Amino acid sequence: MDTGALGEGRVGILHEDGKPAPGFSLEECDLLNGDHFDKVVSWKSRTDVSSLAGKAVRLRMAMRGTRLYALQSTSAKQEREFDLLFKGYSLKLTAMRRFLPILIFAVGSLTSIAAAEKPNILLIIADDLNCELGCYGSANAKTPHIDAFARTAMRFERAYCQAPLCNPSRSSLLTGLRPASVGVLDNSTHFRWRWPDLQTLPQQFRAAGWHTAAFGKIFHGASLQIEDGASWDEGPGVGKAITPMPKTSADETEPKPPRVGAPNPWDAWGPADQDDAATSDGKAARLAAAGIARMKDRPFFIAVGFKKPHAPLHAPAKYFALHDATSLRLPPTFLAPDEPPRSGLPAAALRPTFDLFGSQRARPGTRDEALDAIAAYHSCVSFTDAQTGLVLDALEKHGLAGRTIVVFTSDHGFHLGEHGLWGKLTLFEECLRVPLLIAGDASQRDRVQQFSAMLTTKIQP
Repeated sequence: MDTGALGEGRVGILHEDGKPAPGFSLEECDLLNGDHFDKVVSWKSRTDVSSLAGKAVRLRMAMRGTRLYALQSTSAKQEREFDLLFKGYSLKLTAMRRFLPILIFAVGSLTSIAAAEKPNILLIIADDLNCELGCYGSANAKTPHIDAFARTAMRFERAYCQAPLCNPSRSSLLTGLRPASVGVLDNSTHFRWRWPDLQTLPQQFRAAGWHTAAFGKIFHGASLQIEDGASWDEGPGVGKAITPMPKTSADETEPKPPRVGAPNPWDAWGPADQDDAATSDGKAARLAAAGIARMKDRPFFIAVGFKKPHAPLHAPAKYFALHDATSLRLPPTFLAPDEPPRSGLPAAALRPTFDLFGSQRARPGTRDEALDAIAAYHSCVSFTDAQTGLVLDALEKHGLAGRTIVVFTSDHGFHLGEHGLWGKLTLFEECLRVPLLIAGDASQRDRVQQFSAMLTTKIQP
């Protein structure tokens, strides 16, 4: 045993017939089969144990029919921590949220529907939006357009993202594969690097006769060149080559926390001196509304992606006028950035914050700053609500609401001080739970409700 190690042990990986899993180099994964190898894994910190648990879950996801034994360690404390982390990762990352089966169930067989009978599909996805909406019971939200839509929709109360990070969640959503299976676990990996010929959700509809169009952020976005032109007849990435995979992918390098004093453009909030139409989300909403008008006479699959309420928390001033920081209702688990964390939570759960009140700060934020940031988040949600309403109004204006299936959701949630956490990348409820609303006309609604009832029965305890 390494004398500097905190503990050592083995992780046993077997097929159901008791044989070692073929096709995998367990040494490469640092997961060594105690029944078939003499080597052991040693670790020097809780971070090593957390990393081992995460790799174990990823490996299990990639190997169907595989049984994973718990960590056998010289340290009972490390065994318990590994077990807790492994169960947490498994529970949250396997809470599947696949939209392709829902939509196919709602419209029937894609290829067998005559063009005149094909319902339109409108997918609206927000960025970093938690369930702080009026239709989900939030006392702080002012979201009249989404709330009105929710009254006509099937509302999912227990919808969870596949990963609490933009690119893995979106890649999973749009391919129907788990993040580990699709090979995307960070914000800089393109799913096509592993799956160059994979058919995405919009590609399925495109191949069956729908006109597919994207406006705004659907995949991870142009800033990191995670677009997929093959998915769209019109939209980001169309006519452009996929960014080549670097020799060393981000998945192979351990990310380092930013240093104190480093620039942090995400740790900012306040009203913007511009109107809706001048913002990127305002432009996306108006382009989508124009697209609906232009495509009204043929079946379409339109995806609209809004970047808000992603930090920095800026939106036109009229939305900040709707929210008063002094009248916010805070959850019982709220902690200001300068308050000490409560005991009883594993250290691995309390990850450093890199965006709002990030570790780049020389001093922690105050309670007043925290309340201002929360009010700014709700202001951005109200702004997103208004852009959503503009797109939905276009359906009504052109008589398409009755033959369009509409899906509204988010890529993942967002912490607003619960447990002293801000942002994403945790396995808490506030970070993993997302809004999910699905609506169609009367002929489709029964099918959506039947599938929804079947789905919720399976995922709820």
